[in-house]
Amino acid sequence: MGAMASTIIERFKAESPGSKVRVHTPQSLFVHADPDMMYTALYYLLKNSWDNVRDLEPGVIIFTMDLQAMPSMYIVKDNRSDHDKSSINYSLNIEKVSEHGLTPSGIDLGLTIAKSIVNRHGGNMWAEYTGAWLYILFTI
Repeated sequence: MGAMASTIIERFKAESPGSKVRVHTPQSLFVHADPDMMYTALYYLLKNSWDNVRDLEPGVIIFTMDLQAMPSMYIVKDNRSDHDKSSINYSLNIEKVSEHGLTPSGIDLGLTIAKSIVNRHGGNMWAEYTGAWLYILFTI
């Protein structure tokens, strides 16, 4: 997943050439899951972070894995300046998107999709806040 994350971030950098976001992700991250679905989940997780830090100086995104955790735990961490906790938590608590793709306002559809992919692989996803950092954690 580290290589996937690098590919996704390069795409975001190409779309936002003036952005000064610093991204840290080890290339050696791995997961036992459907690669296409995991790419989609990771895309939406990183997009959520990117959209919230791309105009910060410095904006920072860290994607890593807790090697001690069982089951495997992955972490997307960013230093967004305005935590909208209720919106993030609400997006992560949606059980499913309606059949027409419509969601209530304030929902980050990408986070909802990412969580449904993680859930489909038997994992879970949640958000934690520590100081200036937002952590989105998920298990597979």
